[in-house]
Amino acid sequence: MHISTVRESVLNNQTLMPYLNGAPNYFKPPLLFWMAIGMEKLLGQHLWVDRLPAVILGSLSVGVLFLLLQAAKTSIANSIIASFVYLFSISTFKFSRLLMMEQGLALAFLLVSYHFILYLRLRKYYWLLFAGIFAGIGSLFKGPFFLAYTGLLLLVWTNSILLRFKYKPFLWKGKSYLKEISASFTVFHIGASIPIFFWLSAYYIYQGKDILKYFFVIENIGKFYFENQSELGIFWGWFIYTTPWTILIIYFLYYSYKQPVYLFRHRIGKYLLFTTILITILHLLPNRKDAYYIVPSIPILLAGITLLLPNRLSQDFLSPLRTNILFNTILLILLLIPIMIFCGYKLTFFLTLFAILLSVTIIFYYKSYLTNIRIALLIALVYGISFVDFFQFVILPSLNYPIVPEQVKHQIQSDVCIVSEEPWDAYSFVTYLPKKEISHIFPGHGSGCLRKNQSRIFFRINPDFNLNSKKSLIKWKVWKRNLNFYEILKNPAQTELYFDTVYYQNTRSDLDEESHLKNQDN
Repeated sequence: MHISTVRESVLNNQTLMPYLNGAPNYFKPPLLFWMAIGMEKLLGQHLWVDRLPAVILGSLSVGVLFLLLQAAKTSIANSIIASFVYLFSISTFKFSRLLMMEQGLALAFLLVSYHFILYLRLRKYYWLLFAGIFAGIGSLFKGPFFLAYTGLLLLVWTNSILLRFKYKPFLWKGKSYLKEISASFTVFHIGASIPIFFWLSAYYIYQGKDILKYFFVIENIGKFYFENQSELGIFWGWFIYTTPWTILIIYFLYYSYKQPVYLFRHRIGKYLLFTTILITILHLLPNRKDAYYIVPSIPILLAGITLLLPNRLSQDFLSPLRTNILFNTILLILLLIPIMIFCGYKLTFFLTLFAILLSVTIIFYYKSYLTNIRIALLIALVYGISFVDFFQFVILPSLNYPIVPEQVKHQIQSDVCIVSEEPWDAYSFVTYLPKKEISHIFPGHGSGCLRKNQSRIFFRINPDFNLNSKKSLIKWKVWKRNLNFYEILKNPAQTELYFDTVYYQNTRSDLDEESHLKNQDN
């Protein structure tokens, strides 16, 4: 949907208000669309151009994480390690390559935290103003819900200085900070209101108050009216998107939580840790609980953990480092199983790799010479980075079923009509057929597919829909969406697509799909 919005906006020269299906796209704020529209106008229409903003946002996020850790006065070595851990996590590798808002939110949250740390360190209000401005910019990625993130950061800081008491005699010491807190909140929210004010003013002038009502009321409150999703989705997000560092993060999170506060960086680390915990709880409240909602919080959690670690790791950290190596090996072995099932021709290679992985891990895990903390840390980092690279460049390509094979691309000479039971399916094809006009109809309503020289793709068609007698069909398979382990065991994991190689020459609008199929079969 996002790439479709960008391309339709460029085609219709709509920049301020991104367009989708001939109407303003009310579903998301415009900042990510603006970035991608600008890239397409500058570099042309290509898939890599549409995804370039995500790459830039991901790269900047890694850099800002390093600067944040340095601003909080942690060691350069720990800052570099934390930045590499974040760069080579599944969350960064995935969302830094997709045109989605999550990486932009992560960057905005890091920038807010970075400038807030500079304010706490230097006590200059202009740093707090900058933090507020970046909070407002973050809202242009995914709406006002982002201000709840930054509000929780301010709330954690406020509680830490307000809840100060003297007991003999009883005295509320935090009372003396009320003036500073009030001034800080005022400056921060003045900064946050600046980009939001200009955005909403432009929308109000361009579309009127109805768009504001839709976005703030229907779109956001609507998340509470979805069918309730399991709370496990949020925790699954923490597990999968922190891979391959999940075991280390769990251990260091527990270690950091117990650490006493002695230094400035310890205090900042506690702020970031508790903010992340509160954001996780916040996402458990709405009915919609998608796993990727935690992606913007991952660099904040990593920063909090790093700030609470000693500048030199002791031998106490040897066990979790070795355990993380074992965890990654087990995970890779589990990932190799579906490759062996679905890619039989590569079975020998992957069985060999399986044996090598298991052997190397056993040696690393049990050999007595692996007692040097620096060697263990280096091996854990190399292993984790190799895991992500292997996942990206071996596992995913092996399991990839292209939605439009090259054989079909070469035969598509004009516009394409997607016949499916879900209108959103058409957006998937816009990405891979950039210079074709894509339309959609439901099965049994073929009059919309009767334009001259228009080809058809049948996608996720009900098995009862008769296509067996079509001699002109090309058939291929793609993965089903939203698969889980139970569905894979119970049903086929792929769904079939069909491409009609016969182009329409009839333009009668009253001819339905079934009669047209029947005529062709006869």
